[in-house]
Amino acid sequence: MIATKTSPSAQARRKTARKASASDRVQLRINPMDKNIIARAAKMNRTTVSKFMLESSRQAAQEVFASQTKFVLNDEQWAAFCEAVDKPPRHNLTGLKRLLSAPSVFE
Repeated sequence: MIATKTSPSAQARRKTARKASASDRVQLRINPMDKNIIARAAKMNRTTVSKFMLESSRQAAQEVFASQTKFVLNDEQWAAFCEAVDKPPRHNLTGLKRLLSAPSVFE
């Protein structure tokens, strides 16, 4: 893990972003038994049902992202992967070069 120090202005921007997005609402239908379980768990964690559901949903979303972006290879698979990545491309890369030299939509 890399530790970094966050500047006060970055902290303020994140706090403002959280406040701004906190007005968004999510509605769902839930049966009484599930609602009771969630409410009890939130109470055990000394938090509100909304905060408990938000944190639980965020954790579940991060797990989904991790399962789709991380993979584990054994030594043989890793060697094959590295060999494939190190090989020169098989196709003409003119389009890719054009794409990468164009201004970004984020600039």
